[in-house]
Parts: sequence; structure tokens; C-alpha cells
Amino acid sequence: MNDALMNFYVYFKLDSDPAGHSIHYFETSYSLALVDPNVESNPNYRIRMLQEKRVPEDLFDRKKIFLPYNERNHWSGLAWVNFHTMKDETPKSKILIFDSLKNYHNHVKVLDAWKTHIYSVYISKFNIPEDEKKKIRRRFNSVEIIRCCEVCDSLL
Repeated sequence: MNDALMNFYVYFKLDSDPAGHSIHYFETSYSLALVDPNVESNPNYRIRMLQEKRVPEDLFDRKKIFLPYNERNHWSGLAWVNFHTMKDETPKSKILIFDSLKNYHNHVKVLDAWKTHIYSVYISKFNIPEDEKKKIRRRFNSVEIIRCCEVCDSLL
């Protein structure tokens, strides 16, 4: 399945779901901007790519955010559920890893890059002072990670 088909399918599912407005879907090119080796070698290009993939103003009010990614012709997905609680002192959010082949991918690279980028968006959006950043970083790093084998369709 190619990127365009994946993006179409997810947008189709979100548009047909009344709760779709509470989910943010990062398109497949976003994960490429996070971890592509060609992008990694040029930090200015990475910044430009991620800025082009702007997040919505209400991202931190969304209940779920979803990131599909493809590695070696196999699709997996990351879903951050109860995402809106990241603004709380003790968030109740979890990150689910959907991979039908279980440990086929090295999810750590994508997961760490995604969390780091979302953290930087949070810091910027809420204008977090320097002395608070460590506390917020701990909050992001303490999110529970759960591996799932189910198909990503169960998320939408």
C-alpha cells in the first residue's frame, strides 16, 4: 500500500466518524521527516519539513493522535490516546504501537523522534519557561508504551 492510499483511507475513516474531529492524523510524510536518513544529515531541511507539516492549533485538545509509518514495505502505527491529558500534571495518556508483525520494526527511533517533536511543539505553544522544561520533559518521557498486534483500524 502506498502513502497516498494510506492517507486517503485514514481521512475517509475520520470523515465518516462523528468523533473524527477529536483525532489528529499525521500524514505518512510526517514520519519520513522525523526519521529519514537524508533528512537527518541536514538539520535545516528537517526543520523546514516539520514546519511544513504544521500541527493544528488545537492539537493538545485532541483525544488521540495517530502516526503511521512504513519501514521495509511494512506499515505500523503509533497512537497516542488520551493525548489531551498531556496538559495535566499527571497525564493519563498512553502510546500504543500497532504492528501486526510484532517486532518487525525498530519502533524506538520513530517513537523517540515523534515524542521529541511533540514535546518541542508543546514547549513552543505554551511558552514554557526554562526552569519548567525538565518537568515537562519528564511528563512526556513517562508516558506508558503498549505494544499491540491488532490492526490499526481498531483505533479509528
